[in-house]
Amino acid sequence: MLEGYPFSMGEPFFHEELKHLVGHFEEIVLITKHSDQPALFEVPTGVRLLTLKHTEITTISKLYILVRQFIVTLFSETRRDLRILGSPLNLLTFKTALAYKEHAHRVGQELLATLNSIGDDPANYVWYTYWNIGEAYMLAEWKRQGIIEFFYTRVHGADLYAERHPFNYLPFRNKIFQHANCICCISEHGRRYLWERYPRYSHRFALHRLGVAEQNPIPFQGNTPKKILSLSGIVPVKNLETLIRALALWRGPVLEWHHVGAGGDVAYESDVKKMAAELLDGMPNLKVHFHGFLPLHEVMERIQVVAPDVLINVSHYEGIPVSMMECAAFGIPIIGPNVGGVPEIVIDGRNGFIIKDNSPEGVHALIDRFFALEENEVVAMRASSKIIQETCFNATDNYEKFARLLSGKDAEDPIMKRGDADRPTVGIIQTGLGNVAAVQNMLHSAGIRSEAVADPRLISRYSSIILPGVGAFDEGMKRLDAAGFSEAIHRYVVCGGQLIGICLGMQLLFDRSEEGTSNGLGLIKGNVVRFPSKDGLGRPLNVPHMGWNMVEAGPQGTNTFWKQPMRFYFTHSFHAKPTDASTVLLTSHYGVPFVSAVRQGNVWGFQFHPEKSHHFGKELFTQLIVTEPKASLQDA
Repeated sequence: MLEGYPFSMGEPFFHEELKHLVGHFEEIVLITKHSDQPALFEVPTGVRLLTLKHTEITTISKLYILVRQFIVTLFSETRRDLRILGSPLNLLTFKTALAYKEHAHRVGQELLATLNSIGDDPANYVWYTYWNIGEAYMLAEWKRQGIIEFFYTRVHGADLYAERHPFNYLPFRNKIFQHANCICCISEHGRRYLWERYPRYSHRFALHRLGVAEQNPIPFQGNTPKKILSLSGIVPVKNLETLIRALALWRGPVLEWHHVGAGGDVAYESDVKKMAAELLDGMPNLKVHFHGFLPLHEVMERIQVVAPDVLINVSHYEGIPVSMMECAAFGIPIIGPNVGGVPEIVIDGRNGFIIKDNSPEGVHALIDRFFALEENEVVAMRASSKIIQETCFNATDNYEKFARLLSGKDAEDPIMKRGDADRPTVGIIQTGLGNVAAVQNMLHSAGIRSEAVADPRLISRYSSIILPGVGAFDEGMKRLDAAGFSEAIHRYVVCGGQLIGICLGMQLLFDRSEEGTSNGLGLIKGNVVRFPSKDGLGRPLNVPHMGWNMVEAGPQGTNTFWKQPMRFYFTHSFHAKPTDASTVLLTSHYGVPFVSAVRQGNVWGFQFHPEKSHHFGKELFTQLIVTEPKASLQDA
């Protein structure tokens, strides 16, 4: 169910998804709003189009809905949603809920009548809404009544984040999440956002990213003039005023700003363009080009013609913009805001920069910083952008995976065939070099569901992955490589998953070890070295280091948990020496100081054994897997 495709440009990205859904089903029916305009997209052969006029319902029906909604508001659905979101019950939230209820009733009545007229039974279909809005609530009601069996919905940005709406209110989330078979989040940030607010339904929140088709990278030519591109609607949430003010501070060489996109509000768009003219037109070193609205295929052509040095987005809110995926497919670096799932496609310092100060001065500083990069640094960023798109936002991989979910072909996946309440959130890599059962027991004591994972194809299903290990460095890498885990772990980390290495698992995160000749995973720069034979005072030092030892906070140990006195159980002969001291989370002392824990972004490593460290280990897993993701959401 869609809001306008193929007659409008509101869902251009669904066109690529549809190509992959075809072939997984005997029949696909697209249900969309009726339009007298010609289709803007060619619907694939074998796809049936069913349009609804969304006609007004009778006054009597409206009164019935009003009375029923009033009762429901007092005693059930709306009050429950408002309580979860911390929103007030007032006239506006009541009217919003009523509008949802009325829309769902109207669309449902028309759709059932249409299906009945052609002899179709709703129960014969797998139902899927592209947006988690009124139609999703309608399908939740249908499933509750037994009219349908399978119902899936995507969540993006405005249909996900309650903060983007008056009084932080999105209606009937509880009802939708209760009855949907799966709520498909386009970002890991979105999935964690829902986990925090609706833990009762955490097993139904799954990561299913959008994607774009592969493109040939645009060669880097060291453009003169320099070029930046913004690609979005001209609407308040996109915050183009800040970008304009930032560009007004530009004092470098000639710079071209190209904007692709238009606004739904003609007056607002006119005001934005007027502001740009007033602040930028008189600057001899800045050229402005508004290209207006373009169909999707022309957008892709314009990106290639403009060949921008960097894409910039300064939005107040985002899910993960497909415009970023499109530019990344061409190998274009990105400057983007620290909102929603943007940090999952913009890895700060790797393929662009995350805007941490969204003021005009802060945005200008990042533009300045980007154009001050050396050529080899820009080339590396362009290569990283392409790799991230190919790894995480590849249309073929992502949409084929999604099609398998909808069609039930993921039944061989143990997570998908198990009962909802038993689905784990943590996967523990099983290579035969770690005590997986002990880790599972400690996680269980912390109330965290987990299971062993022997198939690298399945690790993307989990919110966190633990890499345990005991033994030799070379043997550890040999087993990871042989099972296909090395490549899978890299993909998982690039896509924003939380990786936790324990003991040997921590050492494998680094480049190399004195213990062997194999290359490590290289996720954290540095080497692993053997403890010396003598301590700092020249006395003999017994190696391996075995037993309990205290830990102290390093540069990364900034919050209260990491600063409190703790002790953990160690057993190791080698320890890590990170190249970047800022990655050090915890330190310890055994004859000499050594690093006992590290963190770089979503990659964590612990030299000790949390699973053998009693309540300290339990508290650590709780901090990592439960508390830390919530803190990240609050910071974003």
